[in-house]
Amino acid sequence: MVKLIEIELTNCYNCEEIPTLGHLPLLKYLKLEGLTNVRSIGLSFYGASDCSSTSRNDGHETRVSFPSLKSLIIEKMPNLTEWAEAQTSVVQKNQNLAYLELWTCKKLAYIPQLRGGGASLKELCIAGSDELRELPDDLGSLESLEALVINGCENLQLIPYPSGQKGLSSLRSLQIYRCKRLSNLPSEMLESCTSLQSLCVFSCENLTSFPEMSGMVWLNSIRDLDIGDFLNSNILEVIGLLKSV
Repeated sequence: MVKLIEIELTNCYNCEEIPTLGHLPLLKYLKLEGLTNVRSIGLSFYGASDCSSTSRNDGHETRVSFPSLKSLIIEKMPNLTEWAEAQTSVVQKNQNLAYLELWTCKKLAYIPQLRGGGASLKELCIAGSDELRELPDDLGSLESLEALVINGCENLQLIPYPSGQKGLSSLRSLQIYRCKRLSNLPSEMLESCTSLQSLCVFSCENLTSFPEMSGMVWLNSIRDLDIGDFLNSNILEVIGLLKSV
């Protein structure tokens, strides 16, 4: 199995536990779909005690799970409630992961921190996670991220964006749809999106205003703007600031 490059586990309805996969040194593509009886992505998934790759940082050895993984898709797992956060997490320590997609995991309320993925992660999609209330607070560390999609996370209330993060300077597309309880967009996050070309915010009924836009660099280069289906007191101000659409 050590030579496996691609794995898809699909519609394994009787499966209750995901096997250990993090030790596979060449695995580049992993898709978990329709594992309807799986309730937890536990520490055994990472294979922390038997990882295939190690690195050293300040004299300390760090084990790396999924050292070659480029794409991780988790889809249609309606009973998934836990995604364990390990020191050797697929997201945290992987320097190759470029695509992370989470679809229709309605009961999942927590996503592991993304730190370590900033050098490689290009696309992040989180859709149909009804119980998710906030995104990881290190979202702003993903300086290579080009596309961010947040769709149908009905209980999402907060997008944390602590100061001091590197920012989303490579982000070209930001799409936020059907997040009914989201009350605001962090101004610091939008300010850091200096490469933004497409901004879509739709069906976020609780979002009542946009951050102050006048100083944002991307206003000169935005190509696609889709904003609507919510009450917004300053939307005309946003449109008036655009120099090219």
